Formats: sequence, structure tokens, C-alpha cells
Amino acid sequence: MQKRKMRKGVKVLLIVLGSIVGLCLLVAIAGLLFLSLWPSVGKMPGKKEQEAYAKKSELYYDKKFHNEIDFTVMTGKQDTTSDRKVPKEQLKAVNPTYAEHGQEGGLVITWIGHSSVLLQLGTTNILIDPVLGNRSSPVSFVGPKRFSECPVTAESLPEIDVLFVSHDHYDHLEYSTIKDIDATVKRYVVPLGVDVILKGWGVSEDKITALNWWEEVTWDGVTYALTPSLHYTGRNPLKGNSTLWGGLFVNDGAHKVYYTGDGGYYDVFSRVYEKYGEVDLMLGDSGQYDTAWATTHMFPEQTVQAAIDAHAKWLIPVHWGTFSLANHAWDDPIIRVASAAETKGVNLATPRHGQTIDFAEISVSTEHWWEDSRRTMEGKTLKLRIGETEVSVEWEDNESVKALQALVADKPLTISMSMYGGFEQVGSLGTVLPRQDKEITTEAGDIVLYSGNQIVVFYGSNSWAYTRLGKITDRTASEMKDLLGNGNVSITISTE
Repeated sequence: MQKRKMRKGVKVLLIVLGSIVGLCLLVAIAGLLFLSLWPSVGKMPGKKEQEAYAKKSELYYDKKFHNEIDFTVMTGKQDTTSDRKVPKEQLKAVNPTYAEHGQEGGLVITWIGHSSVLLQLGTTNILIDPVLGNRSSPVSFVGPKRFSECPVTAESLPEIDVLFVSHDHYDHLEYSTIKDIDATVKRYVVPLGVDVILKGWGVSEDKITALNWWEEVTWDGVTYALTPSLHYTGRNPLKGNSTLWGGLFVNDGAHKVYYTGDGGYYDVFSRVYEKYGEVDLMLGDSGQYDTAWATTHMFPEQTVQAAIDAHAKWLIPVHWGTFSLANHAWDDPIIRVASAAETKGVNLATPRHGQTIDFAEISVSTEHWWEDSRRTMEGKTLKLRIGETEVSVEWEDNESVKALQALVADKPLTISMSMYGGFEQVGSLGTVLPRQDKEITTEAGDIVLYSGNQIVVFYGSNSWAYTRLGKITDRTASEMKDLLGNGNVSITISTE
């Protein structure tokens, strides 16, 4: 009897295991069919193209393109997820004011959002990485959702002389957008392999020019060059780096514009200067960074340094403010770029979504519009609680405190602090605030910002370069030591 029960149990177990294996196989088959047949994924280069790439580039081998320097996508532990990955309300766009064509010798820029930009270089219309849909995804019902209004439609765009695609990721190359605007596009300039995707979507081969790094093409007095970047590709996760990636350098004799494309920081920016000379305008990758993929995208401070390396007269940060593809706060890129640009003396233009800028008047396009949420905080003050004890604080009137106020506008921020040096408690803000460091001597009750991303509350004295945030006014030195000097605590910052 017992043996019969055991045989029955084994039979049931085998049936269950078989069902699980069968289900897994069905899911795998469905996934492969999706990657092979779903139109927005796109076709990948075949054997013929692979053989041609191997002859054309020494960095193409093992059926993949490779970077100029050693590269790995994942580089560490992922950063803490911000409570402000997206804004509380959708970011409003302004109505673009571009003409059907620009003027000879002029330069007009319209930031559509993320990395999508319309350049009107003289009378030539150049559209960069257009993504007009609501999600950065191969499907319309799931994936990172646009959190800013899209200021243009396929119908409202002017006729496009050249459309540039930097690489095949979904936040730069969108099936529906290409299908909607192809009829009004004269030519495409793309990295090697992206042409295969476009042709698979019905774009005429005669309209597409595929380039390797540093290759150039000239039409109607405008030269287009594909520049290297430190990145990777892959619409199909099973066929990573099957297509090339890169930035764009354009020159019409009157203006030089450099779009970095996606990528980490390395010496390519100084080499662009060495090859092409001083840049009038750089559109710099500045968002969706993370410690976990530290070489895949530039951190904001690196974007500013890249502009210095390229000898750019003006910098417009892109790849931010539209899709949340990393864990940082939605406005962390622009706050940090603005701070670094001010510190290093880099000219920074900050258009709103949809804003059209005449380069001749770019110096007036420096509004800190992302601070709008702070203005709604007028009449409200910051509150600080140490553990369960609420304390009174006299806050400074500076940019760092205003940024802190914006950081906690939607939700209180609780920070785990750690004792350090026998005179302070230190905790990470999870983002970087503007800072105005100077050498100060602290005393018990002082609250300061250190390195832009750490808040320090003192129960003793120290001398260092800090940005002063405020002073706790209702506790004596001995009371501050009782609050902070007996082990690690947490603090909560909120508004009232």
C-alpha cells in the first residue's frame, strides 16, 4: 500500500514538473517569436552585413561592435531609488516657434524632450533621435512612461532634410515615430547596422547613409560626421551590439554643433576638438546615470567637463526630463549640471520642452524653470525631526536650502545618519544639491551640506569647507550631544 502511494506521489510530482517545464518552454518560445516577429523590435544585421562590418572596422568581431576602450555595462551596486523619479505632475511643454526652414547662416534649436532635438542649421532641418510616443518601449502598454508633454506631432514637424539616429535603444529609435514621419524625411544618417532596422520598417534604402566612426558625408554644404561614444546597443537582448552607436558632429561653415549621443566620459571629447576645432553648441548626454552603469552615461559633472574638453561655447543638456530610466530624481541631472557649469564657467542654456532658441540670442535662455515647484512652496518652511524629537531651525536663504525644500516638497525625507569623528552625524541625501562651499568652523546645532550630497548635523565643533544650511536654535550644546552623541540616529526633513 505504501509503495503504491509513493508511486502515485512520484507520478504527481513528474506531472507537475512536466507542466512547469512545458510552461517555461512555451514562455521561451513566445519570447523568441516576439523578438523575431514584433515589428518595433526590428531586424538585425545578417551574415552579409556582418562580413562587411568586419572588413570596415577593426572594432567589429565576434559578430559584435566594441568600444574604443575596455567597457562593461554593469559596474557596481545600483543607487538608492529616489522618491522623485518622476515629477508630481506632468511637465508642461511650450509651443515651438520654429519656421518651416531657418535662415542662411543661422542656427535655431528646439528641444522636443529627452534627446529629441530639431536643429535648423542655416536652411537645413536636422532632426535628432525623434521619439514622440508615450513610452520608451517596444510596446505601447508597458515600459517607462513619458512624464513631460510632447510639444510636437508628426504632422506639426517641418520637412526634415536629415534625420539622425544615434543608436538603436528604444528611447532614441521608435518604430511608430519613424513610420509616421518617414514620408517627410529626405535622408537618414545612422551608425552601421541601424540602416538594417530602418529598411525592415519600410524606409527606402536610397534615403539611408550608414557610417562608421569618424566617417563623414556632405550634402548642400553641411557636413555630418559620426563620432565615437562609450556605450552599447541592443533592441533584441539576444543580439547585443549587433549595431553601432555614436554621436553627431555637423558643420555648415557658419556653425558647428556636436551631439554626444549616449555614452560615458572618456577622451573622445578632446579628440573631437582636435579633429574639428571649437564647438559652437554641444548637446550633452546628462541623465539616466547610475553607479551600477557608471561608464554607460555621463554623470552631470562629467557632461560639463566634456563640454570643456570639446571647447564648446554653449552646452544644452539632453537625455533628461522626459523618461525615467534610472533611480535618480527627475531634476537631479539639471540641478547638478547647472551647479557644475556655474562652478567651472561653462555657458549653459536650459530650454523648456518645446522651446525654440535662436543661437544668436541663446544667452537669454538660462531660466531655471525646473525650480517652478519651489515657487509653490512660498509661505512654507522646512521642518526637522531628529529621531522623534522635533527641533527649531533657522534656515539659510541660499540655493542649497531652496533645492532641499524642493526635494521634500512632495514627501518627507528620512535619512539614516551615522556618527563620525565624535562631533557630528552624517547621512546621504540620495541626490546632489547646489553648493557654495567655504571654510567654516561649526558648533553644536549647525546643519551643513558636504560634497553636495551629504547632510551633516553637529553636536561638536569642526573646521572644513561646507555649505551652511541652517542652525538648530532651541537646543543647547549639551542637549545636542544628548540627541546625537549616543549612537546612530535618523532625521526627517519635511515642509509645513
